[in-house]
Amino acid sequence: MFQFHSLDFDIAVCIRFERGTGHLDWAREFAVAELCELVSPHSAGPRLAMGRAQANGHDVTPGFRAAWDALAHAGSLS
Repeated sequence: MFQFHSLDFDIAVCIRFERGTGHLDWAREFAVAELCELVSPHSAGPRLAMGRAQANGHDVTPGFRAAWDALAHAGSLS
């Protein structure tokens, strides 16, 4: 579940990591107009279900995975 305090922004990126390995599973980019159609109301703010996030938006996984892997590799050199 992705929890937002508000939808007062232009772009959101929802990223899912594997809990056990820390591997970046997927990343999806959303314009706020699309999110408005996908979120459910909640007392803490709009919520986006994991399945809806994965099935919608623009897939930006390769770029985020490359950045995450580069950061992980840079950290292992220290």
